[in-house]
Parts: sequence; C-alpha cells; structure tokens
Amino acid sequence: MKAVAVLDRTKEPGAIGDPLYVDVVTGLAEAKAAGLSKFAKDPVVVGGRYGLSSKEFTPAMVKASSTS
Repeated sequence: MKAVAVLDRTKEPGAIGDPLYVDVVTGLAEAKAAGLSKFAKDPVVVGGRYGLSSKEFTPAMVKASSTS
C-alpha cells in the first residue's frame, strides 16, 4: 500500500487535522514506534471531508473521483 485516503464527516476549525485523520496518522506512528508496522515504507496519508451540510455522498462518487 502506497497511500491511505481518510475521509471524515466533521470539520474542526483550528485543529491540526480532522479527528479520524489524526487517529489514523497516530495509529500508524504508534505501530511503527512499537515495531508492529508491517510497511516497508510508510504510506502517504491524505485527509479529506465529505457529506458536510447533509450533502449526499455515495460509493459511486468515490469511484468516479478515483478514476479521474
């Protein structure tokens, strides 16, 4: 795995990152520090938001954006 996309439904103004993104990055770093990571090279973690203001977001939308 080269990259991980973390999509969150929340916006935290002033925070270092959205809550789920921070949890994933922290978990990967803690696993590496404990010698439990099985990654030869750390994956790139990309954060993003979806569905804010009750906007619809479907799996088809993810697939369409990943192919462009």
